[in-house]
Amino acid sequence: MTAQISKSEQDERGLLPYPVIIAATKGDPEAMNIVVQHYESYIASLSMRKLRDERGNTYWGIDEDIRVPLSAACRPDLFSTLTKKAAQENGGAA
Repeated sequence: MTAQISKSEQDERGLLPYPVIIAATKGDPEAMNIVVQHYESYIASLSMRKLRDERGNTYWGIDEDIRVPLSAACRPDLFSTLTKKAAQENGGAA
């Protein structure tokens, strides 16, 4: 994949084009980035939770500890790197 897919070239229903899906499943990094960008708002909504600031006020915000692994799950290469790093920090091996 050498060219970005513009919003106007995408299906009117907001679906990812089939060639992008195929390229992403074959491991094309650019196609994987398009998939992650496509699902970015959905990942953010899944990552929302009530947070508390230093004064004790509660508000809704995106929890990065939830968002990062969800985004990484869309990228197998990044996911394996994060799981190995987490295992090393916890004293285990992946």
